[in-house]
Amino acid sequence: MPSEFLYKYFTPTSQGYRVRSDLQEHLLFAVQNLLEDPPFIRIDLISCRNFLIYIDGEAQQQVLSNFHFGLNPAGYLLLGQSEHLGSLQSAFATVDRRWKIYKKRDDLGGSST
Repeated sequence: MPSEFLYKYFTPTSQGYRVRSDLQEHLLFAVQNLLEDPPFIRIDLISCRNFLIYIDGEAQQQVLSNFHFGLNPAGYLLLGQSEHLGSLQSAFATVDRRWKIYKKRDDLGGSST
């Protein structure tokens, strides 16, 4: 991580770094079973790195579908190097192919106002 971000958003601790407390008020950190729990909604950013490679294709597509549902219209999805969108490729626009950063496409299956 670039040092400018490290010092701007994190506080050093004896075990490493911790997200600054004033920033934590704007973030949600939660444990969720991606295969069984309903998806969170109104999310701006989902980072799912190196989880999908450990589940079968059908479960991957269900998780990705839930991510798409939960993201805000301008939300972003980050995947791991070995992961892919599969049949949901058209539901996301590629922002950065190398780093697997995608933006939710909100122009699917209906008119926009």
